[in-house]
Amino acid sequence: MQGRGGIFSAVVLLFILMSFPGTNSAQQNIVYQQTDLLSYISHEKFVLINGIEQWMTIKGERSKPLVVFLHGGPGSALSPYADHLYKSWQADFIIVQWDQRATGRTYGKTAPDELSPEYLKSNPLTLEQMTDDGIVLTEYLIKQLGKT
Repeated sequence: MQGRGGIFSAVVLLFILMSFPGTNSAQQNIVYQQTDLLSYISHEKFVLINGIEQWMTIKGERSKPLVVFLHGGPGSALSPYADHLYKSWQADFIIVQWDQRATGRTYGKTAPDELSPEYLKSNPLTLEQMTDDGIVLTEYLIKQLGKT
């Protein structure tokens, strides 16, 4: 019974604290901050680009210009470090970090069971393919984010 009384006392105390104007003001600030978050984008997902799912993160204020970060790949994604490297840029831009074909999480999802010479010959990574992927990604972002 003593445990139940303690819970009752805590609930009563919480109710009393919520009745004070200072607490009410804090609640209004939380609502305001949640409203601000509606305009902030934070997506981490795979998107189908030219036949394979490719990983990207999209972070920043919805009204800002769009910047697509192209890493030094293939094979050298910086996505694990993107938040550390570019977080301050999110105040002025929507930052898109893209793990291109044969790189990072994209490669982790699409890699063959065995990377053989036959696989590489039948699935070449060409400059043309990388360019086409970049164009499709850009068109996707423009449409999804309502940019012109």
